[in-house]
Amino acid sequence: SLLLTPFVSAQEAKTKLMIYCGVTMSKAIADIADLFKQQHPDLDIVILRGGSKDLYDTINASRVGDLYLPGEPVHLSDRWDNNLFAESVNIGVNQVALMVVKGNPKAVQPDLQQLLRKDLVTVLSTPDQGAIGVMTQKILDRYDLYEAAIAHASLLMSDGRSLTQAIQRGEGDLCLNWKAGISFAPNDVEVIPLPDDISPKQPLLLTKLIFSKQEVLAEQFMQFAAGEQGQIIMRRYGF
Repeated sequence: SLLLTPFVSAQEAKTKLMIYCGVTMSKAIADIADLFKQQHPDLDIVILRGGSKDLYDTINASRVGDLYLPGEPVHLSDRWDNNLFAESVNIGVNQVALMVVKGNPKAVQPDLQQLLRKDLVTVLSTPDQGAIGVMTQKILDRYDLYEAAIAHASLLMSDGRSLTQAIQRGEGDLCLNWKAGISFAPNDVEVIPLPDDISPKQPLLLTKLIFSKQEVLAEQFMQFAAGEQGQIIMRRYGF
């Protein structure tokens, strides 16, 4: 009988590394991936961007992929099933801050109570999609402000990029967002930092998935991101 050998293109023949990455870190990880690929020309790196919780749900359902980088380490807490995760490496820090239009025309102060100002249109995130929503609730709950702030918000967004873009487009005066979210619109928004005791720094844990089919490459990418070249890029993006 005739044996048909399927044609495999060069692209299909490449080894594939799949990274699930929270939106706010995705530009930095894409830059790190480009550098890493220079050392591994036969490697195809696929970066799936989204809210950290949405990505977690995808990982949990599909059991496919190699690495996961959420906006904060809630994935290792008891709230989520952490049987999906092997070892992690810390590649930076994420911190929540207030974000306003460039020039701060409404004179917003570094104070969470600003989220209740009646003269401000506010934009927030809820915890059902991304890490920024989880941190928003965690920070505001400590000061009994969460329910009031959510009720006052005009828009609810899913991730750091959409929060930044809402301020950039003039849809809101103020949001609570990752400081590094400024990278999506550096000329149009500015960050008003909050004190560390109000908004603790969150480690960014690049985590290998337990079912990774590219364990060696995944570990090499983890070390590269945590190493000198990776850290230069992370710092450039504010992590």
